[in-house]
Amino acid sequence: MFSYKQRHAVWQKVLSQGFFLPLLIFAVVLVGFITRTEQSSAATADTLNFQGRLLSSSGALVSDGSYNIAFTIYDDPTVGTNQWTETQSVTVQNGYFSVYLGSVNPFGSSVPWDQNLWMTMNVNGDGDMTPRFKLTAVPYAFRSGALVDASGNTKTADELAQLAPSTIQTVNAAVAALRLNQAGTGALLQLQGNGTDVFTIDKTGGTVLGAGVTVGNSTSTTAGTIRWSGSDLEVYDGSGWLSLTSGGSGGGSSNTSASFVSGAINVAGTTTAAATGLLTATNTTKISWTAGSTTGFVAPADGSFRSCTVVGNANRTAGTLTLRWRVNGVSVGTGACVIDATNPRTSSTTIDTGVVTFLAGDTITVAYDTAGLTPGGSTEYTTYWSVEYNSSATSSYFQNGGNNFGGTATLGTGAGTGDGLNIITNGATRLSISSTGDSTFNGLLTAGNGITISSGGLDLNTTGITNAGVISGVTSIDGPGALTIQSGGAGDLTLDSSSDVLVLSDSTLRRTASGTTTLDLLDNTSDTTFSIQNSDGTYVAGLSVEGGITATSFTGDGSGLTDLNGNAITTGTVDDARLSTNVTLLGNSFNGASQLVQLDGSG
Repeated sequence: MFSYKQRHAVWQKVLSQGFFLPLLIFAVVLVGFITRTEQSSAATADTLNFQGRLLSSSGALVSDGSYNIAFTIYDDPTVGTNQWTETQSVTVQNGYFSVYLGSVNPFGSSVPWDQNLWMTMNVNGDGDMTPRFKLTAVPYAFRSGALVDASGNTKTADELAQLAPSTIQTVNAAVAALRLNQAGTGALLQLQGNGTDVFTIDKTGGTVLGAGVTVGNSTSTTAGTIRWSGSDLEVYDGSGWLSLTSGGSGGGSSNTSASFVSGAINVAGTTTAAATGLLTATNTTKISWTAGSTTGFVAPADGSFRSCTVVGNANRTAGTLTLRWRVNGVSVGTGACVIDATNPRTSSTTIDTGVVTFLAGDTITVAYDTAGLTPGGSTEYTTYWSVEYNSSATSSYFQNGGNNFGGTATLGTGAGTGDGLNIITNGATRLSISSTGDSTFNGLLTAGNGITISSGGLDLNTTGITNAGVISGVTSIDGPGALTIQSGGAGDLTLDSSSDVLVLSDSTLRRTASGTTTLDLLDNTSDTTFSIQNSDGTYVAGLSVEGGITATSFTGDGSGLTDLNGNAITTGTVDDARLSTNVTLLGNSFNGASQLVQLDGSG
């Protein structure tokens, strides 16, 4: 069955239709949503049930038949914006009609059900009835099928993560099932148990767990992948899987792993026999150490395991007993000195120098793999084993805990890998060396004994060279733009050439500040001469001065002084003997005249 939420309203409008006289039409309206009472879910309908009755102005029923009625929803009681409209052919019988709004033109998501809305009707094109009918809370049930965010965007239940669902929530999408973008300063995720953080992820991806992490096996070849292989915790470094358990506890310095450590180059040194160990296998205790070195000892130097001998007091009739080398509590290398049906009582193994290695400070010993051993009666095994210490001054391994190479060391990447090398401090790369040797320092570089650049030049940024002292061996200094060379404080700027020639290739030597520029020829032993000359031997050098020249004296015959302006000579005396025949003294004959006459007629 169906239940209805209803509301009544009356419209009053004059209806002109064909030959009918104007009638006063009343519409008694019932509106409501239909929801199935037998459904337990909160599903909502997508149409609006609208019921009414058309009456004439006198209260009489309108004629039975079909009427074209346009239904319109506005966001204002008198004006506003048309939010939705549709026209239906409505059957009226005994004045009553019932329609489902939205069945012709679906409402869609653009209708703002979260604000006040008003509706009106237009019967047979006679205009909207007034006043408009205000929709109450009933249509807002359209919102119960979706949530609305701050921007008005609807979210369906399928788009929400459920809290404590009775069944696993299923997502079938082409993108990640849960996607978050933290645009603020907070973290991405914070999960608590009993009020205590147990799992948090910050904005940069940093993760904090309140308990241990269990990892499974993996075949991924992505560098940084961690897995539990079933026997060891390993990390993939981009080229292979490395053990995370070999090397012991913090501060340890072992380079060994749970496989052969091959390729180490050790020079034969002193072979030292280790203490013997006594292994007992019985029906009741199965395996136990009863004597000898069970905890091992600390290696005084880098070295490698060399040999082992296992001697039993009776033949082994079933099962296999295998000796394993141990470094800092971790079994390394392959099994040795195997006791089985082939070697039932005595077994010896010698391995090459440097194959299974350890470092100075590592705790070394041996142990037995007894997984395949079947106790039978009482059997004792005496174990002898030896190690060899390096006598070379070269160490191939790096001690993380003490930052001690133990000798001349090589730090780098393998040939042909194309890998570079980064030196990192405090989580940031300070020195980056590419595979071709290009180096980038991300910090201050201090060189106590100078820096020698053999080729390629020195490329500096805008901060320049400061506190350089003496820069020697430089053939040229070339700036991309203007180049300034200046001395600091009251110090002089000295330009000195060992050839006594200072070459200026440009055409202008310029002083930009006001005042007088002095060329000081400093010589405290004798007079000095400032000479302007053309040293090519063919052409001469001239002197052109835009202004005046002030000098204590000029030396020379003056033959080079030409184009002199007499009006500019205002003082001084010219010796009579220096005058030519074209010049005469006052009162003497001049070109046939008896005297020189002044131009003003005074004499």
